Amino acid sequence: MGLKGRLRRIERDSAPFRWELKCPECGREVTLFGDVPMGLMVLDWEAHQPEGVRSCADEKLLELFQHEHDPQNFIEKRSGLPLSDPAVSGMRQMTCSAE
Repeated sequence: MGLKGRLRRIERDSAPFRWELKCPECGREVTLFGDVPMGLMVLDWEAHQPEGVRSCADEKLLELFQHEHDPQNFIEKRSGLPLSDPAVSGMRQMTCSAE
């Protein structure tokens, strides 16, 4: 197998972990790898702790978290849906109910 074939195989195998996102407000585009919704959830949790954000998160993920517009509203380019949509993130929005 040649180099081009290997590169195509790597791209195909990594596709589920590749996120191409676009801010609907300013148009900024970013490509990230890994579990972006979970990474943003961890950063958000850390931001609300007394110690603040101290994660070893990827630099691009940290930039996305600190972006002037809400990163949950970024559009995932393959689907056209916001990152917060359960069809994209795979996570339901959890709500607290007072009982």
